[in-house]
Amino acid sequence: MPIARSRSRRAPAACPANTYSLAGSTAGCQACSSRDVNSYSSAGASTCLCNAGYASGGTTGDDLHCTQCTPGTVAPAGSTSCATCQPGTFSDAGAASCTPCSQGTFQKDPGKSTCDPCPAGTYSGSGASQCLECSAGTFSPGSSPSCTTCPAGTWSGPMAGECTKCIPGTWSSASGATSVATCQQCSPGTASAIEGATKEADCVACSPGTFSLAGAANCTACPVNTYQNVVGRSDCTACPPGYSTEGQTGRTSQADCKPCPVNKHLPAGGGDCVNCPAGTSTSGLTGLSQCLRT
Repeated sequence: MPIARSRSRRAPAACPANTYSLAGSTAGCQACSSRDVNSYSSAGASTCLCNAGYASGGTTGDDLHCTQCTPGTVAPAGSTSCATCQPGTFSDAGAASCTPCSQGTFQKDPGKSTCDPCPAGTYSGSGASQCLECSAGTFSPGSSPSCTTCPAGTWSGPMAGECTKCIPGTWSSASGATSVATCQQCSPGTASAIEGATKEADCVACSPGTFSLAGAANCTACPVNTYQNVVGRSDCTACPPGYSTEGQTGRTSQADCKPCPVNKHLPAGGGDCVNCPAGTSTSGLTGLSQCLRT
């Protein structure tokens, strides 16, 4: 009696990638794009999945519908829903993942599409949900990844957008100064018109005919009836009694002090030589501070 031979049966071929079949075979394979253009599948899939940046909302198979994630939300490939970006991150529409805020920016709220610049006097690293304050002695102009130390000749308090320069008449060689008290006054007899001076040598000695007090921006001309013949002085020398500079300031020598002429005198308090009052004279003398009765 002949032996019956069994016929082998081949398994149905799987649907290729980016197609699907509810039966899982090539019979009736349909392109994912026929369901939704923003979908894909692996070989042999019974349903398609949504591309990155899109979510299915739980729909599958012939009912698949992929919806683009809105700004501030994201979805990796194959997601059923879009996830909200956390503080310190953001996303555009249709994003697969949230992007950390760049240095010098921040985002304090979830679900945002942009990050905000850090204001002046603050800074941030990457992925910041808030900006940090610059300490005294440093500054940042805004949108900064770090604070910068104030250079010599300047200072700052906390949260400074810029360093404050030492005023004319003062100087500072220290960097990172935290107070105006760091700015030292120019010594008497010197002056500096420089804003933000960095060394004592920026304070220049006053020339003859001028003087200055401590912390002066400029030297001052010696007033009427005084003189100064020495460099770097803090005061001027008065002319002898009865002598004047004839209304001139900034005199540099005692020789610039001229005696009041005959029948004129120099009253107390200075000024110019004036005529003797009636009934008085200088008796032919010059350089008197008061007239004599005749």
